[in-house]
Amino acid sequence: MELSDLYSKIDHEISDLVNKYKDDKNLSSHQDLSSPQARSYGLLIWFLEFYGNNSRYNESITDGSDDYSCDLIFEGKDALGNRVFYVVQSKWNTAKNIAKETSRNEILKSITDFNTILAGEAKYNEKLAAKVATLNSHLKDNGEVKFIFLSLAPLQWWCR
Repeated sequence: MELSDLYSKIDHEISDLVNKYKDDKNLSSHQDLSSPQARSYGLLIWFLEFYGNNSRYNESITDGSDDYSCDLIFEGKDALGNRVFYVVQSKWNTAKNIAKETSRNEILKSITDFNTILAGEAKYNEKLAAKVATLNSHLKDNGEVKFIFLSLAPLQWWCR
């Protein structure tokens, strides 16, 4: 499948989700539901539902002004039923720029942000602070965490 076909399929699914949740305060704040900001929020919902098998997106999306470090923190179970936390930073791309490589700097910044969360050195919005506290408690009990950089763009430089 070509990247443009995959993008088109996911973009259609995101449109459906944005319309489904159009009354959500974070989406309704965008006058244009096709704006990049609304689409970015829709991508987070899509990822949670598709990958995280989680329809409680309001509990998991930590993106907001003053978050500076991630868009999602949610917990799930691994194949053995063990509790695992996922920390996700996403980068929304428009149809015009999906063929552009995700820059190395964007990924390195995300890695730095992930390390900042682990070190507990950042300022957080209220929702993110609560999630980070739960994550830190999980880590103190030797829990597992997975960090994900989510983007609809090729990562060609990574494979070189």
